[in-house]
Amino acid sequence: MALRSRFGLRTQLLALFAGLAAAFLAPVYFTGASAARALLHAGRDDAARALGRAVAAHVEEVARHGDRAAIQRALSLHSGPGGVLAGRVTDHQGVLLAETGRSAADTAPTVREHTRNAILNGHRVVLLDLPLRTVEVHLALDAEVDEHRADPVARLLALLAALFAAGLAFFTWVLLGRFFVRPLDALVGNAEKIAAGARTFASIPTGTAETETLAASLRTMSLSLFAKEKALQDKVRELGEATLRLSETSSALVSSEHYAGVGKLAAGMAHEIGNPIAALLGLQELVLSGDLTPEEQLDFVARMHKETTRIHGVLRDLLDYARSGGNDGSLASSGGYAAAGSCDAVVVVDDLRKLLAPQRNFKDITLDIALPPSMIVPLPAPRLLQVLLNLAMNAADAMNAADDGPAHRTDRAPHVIHLLGTAGESEVRLSVCDTGPGVPPSLRTKIFEPFVTTKEVGAGTGLGLAVCKGIVEAAGGRLELDGDYADGGAFVLTFPRRR
Repeated sequence: MALRSRFGLRTQLLALFAGLAAAFLAPVYFTGASAARALLHAGRDDAARALGRAVAAHVEEVARHGDRAAIQRALSLHSGPGGVLAGRVTDHQGVLLAETGRSAADTAPTVREHTRNAILNGHRVVLLDLPLRTVEVHLALDAEVDEHRADPVARLLALLAALFAAGLAFFTWVLLGRFFVRPLDALVGNAEKIAAGARTFASIPTGTAETETLAASLRTMSLSLFAKEKALQDKVRELGEATLRLSETSSALVSSEHYAGVGKLAAGMAHEIGNPIAALLGLQELVLSGDLTPEEQLDFVARMHKETTRIHGVLRDLLDYARSGGNDGSLASSGGYAAAGSCDAVVVVDDLRKLLAPQRNFKDITLDIALPPSMIVPLPAPRLLQVLLNLAMNAADAMNAADDGPAHRTDRAPHVIHLLGTAGESEVRLSVCDTGPGVPPSLRTKIFEPFVTTKEVGAGTGLGLAVCKGIVEAAGGRLELDGDYADGGAFVLTFPRRR
């Protein structure tokens, strides 16, 4: 996560400006102070030269009318700090006429005035060589300067620089706030309001061209986001309505498939019930004829009771399966429940066996059941029974159709439907395998798609496997075709095991 700066943009820009101002004004200050000291030195040098010319004129005036002693007195009169530190007077032949100071100025006579700076006994001096009409004067004039006299000028320069920088910083602060920071703050406020749920973009203060371009871009982006959000809300609402309709359609489809199974079971049971009823009618006619002895009548009544009980059991199993099509997840004839939304597959398979036993399609089919003592699957018992019944009846239809096909068999050996179950550490598996012709290779990749069927036109809707797959996947499981099974068709149900 990036760290957020404690300082705003205006403060950071002002700090950058202050650094640049310091980098620019510091050389100006030192240059000004150096210039002030240079001017001070130049002024002192000019004063020293002017003093030297005055002293030379005085000495020449004395030399015209006086002797050497007078010249010496005139030269010594101007000797001392701030004046002549060293000097000598000679005639044009170089004969020394007067001298002052601890060290004479070391300069050669010239035909014109010559000045230069030097250091004499630790003092800064101006050397002045003046060839006059009667004498030659060589002077070392005191040019020492108290550089602290330039401090007021330096301080004035520093004060002016500071005032200039402060004024410039103030105007920079104001201008940044007016034309840059305020528009940015307004943009931030707009963004926060939009994030909080506002759906309008407030106007911002006039700023620079860049901030106005940014504001226009953000306004355009916000309006686009508002439009997309509204469109998305409409799509979500439509999706919710479509999902509701799909859920209702799915529930109706599951129920319709369930009751289609009930119809198939009822049709298959008609023959099973018809035979006992015909026997009952015959026994009843014999009893009503009155030609039977009491012992024969009792025997016939017992037979009638046995046939009635048989019919009652068949109808009870059919009615129990029909009632299990509701949404309460209950199964009237079994109680093998581990928790809400789960069941014991062993109990469900036993109910499946009872439902299939009276069916004519299963007369030549053997149910081979191999399950562990208990196998809990995360699917309500009615739904698991519906899935297994659909797979078993599809297997029976496929095997019977193969017997009635062009290669009609005469021996008609019984077929087998294997119901196999395994319970691993992480999942449980139920397999429904048959010894029929299997699923054609051309349909294996789309066998679970709606309206795909291997049956003849009018014999099936092609929705059974699609509904079964939806039921299993809704419980977090998988329904798959076992492509490696070579003895017929095989469908595998896999569920995660509950801890």
